[in-house]
Amino acid sequence: MPYVLGAATSDDVSVTIGGTIGGQTRYGLCAGWWCPTTLTATRKLWGAALIHGVEIDTTTSELRVRSDNTTDGQWTTSGVGLAVDKWTFVAYVNNYDTGTTLAHRLWSGEIGSPPVSRTLTQAVAPSGAPTGSTNLAVGNAGSAGTLAFQGHADSFYWIASRQNGNATTHPLYFTAAATITAACEALLYERIIYPMWAGTYFPLPSPGAYGSSTTSGEFGGLSLDTLDPAKRFMHTGAAALSPYVVTAWSGATVSARRGPRASISLLPNVAALSRRRGR
Repeated sequence: MPYVLGAATSDDVSVTIGGTIGGQTRYGLCAGWWCPTTLTATRKLWGAALIHGVEIDTTTSELRVRSDNTTDGQWTTSGVGLAVDKWTFVAYVNNYDTGTTLAHRLWSGEIGSPPVSRTLTQAVAPSGAPTGSTNLAVGNAGSAGTLAFQGHADSFYWIASRQNGNATTHPLYFTAAATITAACEALLYERIIYPMWAGTYFPLPSPGAYGSSTTSGEFGGLSLDTLDPAKRFMHTGAAALSPYVVTAWSGATVSARRGPRASISLLPNVAALSRRRGR
């Protein structure tokens, strides 16, 4: 069951994750479903610490990505086709190195149309190092944001890591910082993006791939169902963390609409399923 946001500009559903996302030498994925009731530029689909995230562009059928630098980087999409009362799946992946060096990808799809990689065109060049955050907000720029998405949100997932690794052990198949090869992009789509869109399970590397004991990383999800709290499906880090993620609900209310897909987090024994290959 989705939640509806936007009655107040402060509405959001926020989670505190075990590793930062959006900062130097960090790698992240955020994905979910959104159904706008009003399209207003700058309103956030999701955000981290008020800046980093994905929002509605000035051309309101498209999206704008922001990075949190001294001068924030901005990129716009083409081909997303947001529309009022239409569910759209959006998945964004970034791979940051130090400074302004990064690689990123964004996919979008609809209920009957699988996600497609969308062109990201730079609108503002970043300067200075990016800043990461452990606070993620669905439907706003952050837990203290005032840019609430206006509409329904469902099935939000995140992956955060700082492990370089290689294509067989990295959770996002990256082989190097600030690099997303064609082979990596194909693996991301087949093994993570498409299954998230379809609402089914997908294989993940072993927990060790998420980082050493001093470099936290995790995979988690929030179905936005009132009976299903946010969960960590995998986590590594110096401190032991609960499988249940601290979640704060601010102004968001239960939607009368049904969500577009069954939530991955409602599947039984996800840890075991994630070790199986294929979709």
